[in-house]
Amino acid sequence: MNLNIRDKVEDIIHSCGMEVTEDLSEQLDSMSFVTIIVEIEQSFGIEVPDDKLDFIALSTVSAMVDMVRELSQDLVFDTKGGENHEKIG
Repeated sequence: MNLNIRDKVEDIIHSCGMEVTEDLSEQLDSMSFVTIIVEIEQSFGIEVPDDKLDFIALSTVSAMVDMVRELSQDLVFDTKGGENHEKIG
């Protein structure tokens, strides 16, 4: 699953007109950062809390993937319907 998350995050970065490199700090500005975060939220069905919106901490692909993994750990992915549901139990 981690590879799928990384692939999806890289696709999002690329769709925002950025070159996909591990360190995005040279390319990332406030507008592209917000766009990427919104796209991540929509693609993974998660909400990034304000305390995780750290421009410097999330300036690498790995950091973004780790954030998605962390925020998704309590979700169950419905691969047929594409919806996420909170894990019960």
